[in-house]
Amino acid sequence: MYLSNFRHFDLHLSASDFGGDPQDDAYLHFVDMLNHNRIRSYSQPIVDLYTGEVFGYELLARGENPFFSPAQLFERAKEWDLEWEVEYACRIAALKQVAASAEDFPLANFFINISPAAFSHPDFQSDFSMTRLQEYGISGERLVLEITETVSVDDYPQFESTIRNYVQQGFRIALDDFGSGHSGLITLAASTPHILKIDKDLVRGIHRSSYKQNLVKSITDFAESVGSFILLEGIETTEELRTAYRLGARYAQGYYLGRPHPKPQLLSQDIKGSLKKLMDEYIRKDYVVDVSIYKMVTRPTTFEPHSVNGAQLNDFFRSQNSIDHVVIVDKDDKPTGLITQQSFYEHLSGRYGYAIFQRKEIDALANQEMLLIHEDTDIRILGKMAMNRHTKDLYDPVVVIDNDGTLVGTITMKMVISHAFDTEVKFAASANPLTSLPGNVVINVWLEELLHREEYSIAYIDLDRFKGYNDHYGFSAGDDMIRLVAEILSEQIQTISFECRLGHIGGDDFVLLSEGVLTEEFFERICRAFDERRENLCSVEDVQRNGYYSSNRKGEQEFVPLITLSIAVVTQNNFLRPPHPGKLGQSVALLKSKAKEINYVHQKSGFLFERRIYEEELEN
Repeated sequence: MYLSNFRHFDLHLSASDFGGDPQDDAYLHFVDMLNHNRIRSYSQPIVDLYTGEVFGYELLARGENPFFSPAQLFERAKEWDLEWEVEYACRIAALKQVAASAEDFPLANFFINISPAAFSHPDFQSDFSMTRLQEYGISGERLVLEITETVSVDDYPQFESTIRNYVQQGFRIALDDFGSGHSGLITLAASTPHILKIDKDLVRGIHRSSYKQNLVKSITDFAESVGSFILLEGIETTEELRTAYRLGARYAQGYYLGRPHPKPQLLSQDIKGSLKKLMDEYIRKDYVVDVSIYKMVTRPTTFEPHSVNGAQLNDFFRSQNSIDHVVIVDKDDKPTGLITQQSFYEHLSGRYGYAIFQRKEIDALANQEMLLIHEDTDIRILGKMAMNRHTKDLYDPVVVIDNDGTLVGTITMKMVISHAFDTEVKFAASANPLTSLPGNVVINVWLEELLHREEYSIAYIDLDRFKGYNDHYGFSAGDDMIRLVAEILSEQIQTISFECRLGHIGGDDFVLLSEGVLTEEFFERICRAFDERRENLCSVEDVQRNGYYSSNRKGEQEFVPLITLSIAVVTQNNFLRPPHPGKLGQSVALLKSKAKEINYVHQKSGFLFERRIYEEELEN
């Protein structure tokens, strides 16, 4: 019904007024395409990796052949001095798509590309505002203004001021192609985006590049510290998506998840299945304390749609002082809206508030974009999702549903914050204080899960003659040596494409738990790196003679070779059935002892792969 309101935005360009040749057929076709609104907006899904659902759609411009792709469109626009007109036409096409799709996708957000030059243009500022968009049936709160930088910003203070104005209106900001072109640190500081979109060139093949992974992880940590989230663009493979999960990305976009389409599309069942599987594998695996939200859920008072009006709800709240919110549910007990006391009385405030809302049905007063979370969601993930809501909804209760979308109950933000903090404290307490790596409690949970996979590798790492080194060089040097092992192992697991976790069992013992097969080359790199870098923690004399003299238990001086690493490796091929975790350590003890004997002879670090197949250790 609102689409007709866009007609006055039609362009009326004269071919002779711009940079093209009026005799050039391609140029005339281009101008005619603009004048007659033949630029279309395609929608590509953006997935929330915390929920596995579509978060929104990026609206991508498509012209007519031979100007179909954005690259062709804007390349010719620049050549013919029509950049503003093309961006204007693309923006109107995007808004038409939003107006046409908003009702069918009531929870979706829409990403609209806007250049810094457009932000500063007076026509844009007058036409593009919350109030103006409402005239066309568009909620500005559902728009994410995506800053695209093809050229550098000329006036950063003015740009920053303009961005601030749009944020204060309620718009959210995304910085496109971060790490590419002009989308650098200065633009980041000026735009303070809610979402950082990592350029596809940094994402392509990220599962094979430790450098890219470390870079993206650093950006993720930075974004989290300033209340932003990252979105990885260009996800085209399962491996890239798995890496996105592992690095903590909140959002993802790419051909693997969904291609641009003339109309917004839901995710395919195959992709939804893949996302569910990855969520099961990754989102909950790091939590070792009870992170269930089930005990926090309480069943709220519910009303059916159209059953109560504002006056009746007012009487209810006044008679039930302990109830601060109600949930609207349909006939199948699925939540459709949330009303808090605070939001309700904000509606009633003002000179005519009560008179206006007393007869309105509760449906008109409810927040239909409440935060819905599954009952299996981890408390720390829930905390992040809840705090990423709009300011006005920030402290609303969270609505919990089951697999069928049926209401389980609600959780107050007081409980979320309290339990999330408690979980973080318990998780930190379980970590090894020397290396900050997960300790035995965490390792046991990881191990229990890993042993039921079809493919895995488990490596136990131990320092040879550590006590002698500790006695000879002192406890401080011993701590440095343990930290060196943790550092080398952490560096090396970044070089593999599948998930690999590192734990510190205690003392000088570590464990690597891998979801794929770890190769001999991988362990050779670890041993070589340790033998090279251990010399920095030994005296020059000891390095030259490859050892030192120390007193044995009888008080006699004996030569002790330099400290080395022994690594024992087992895989799923060594067990006919998943072994009991407690038995696993026993099964590799002999293997590790054999590795130590070999290392002593060769006086260098080494590893052994288990070749035996165990049967007797399978009984629990």
